[in-house]
Amino acid sequence: MSLSAIRSVVRDLRKKTGQNYIINVSGVGYRLK
Repeated sequence: MSLSAIRSVVRDLRKKTGQNYIINVSGVGYRLK
């Protein structure tokens, strides 16, 4: 999955949940802040 695609998913999740998501620099995954 491309970084831009990950950002799009995270942006959508933020809108739905209001949570802050941090994308790992490697782009391997994400974690809740």
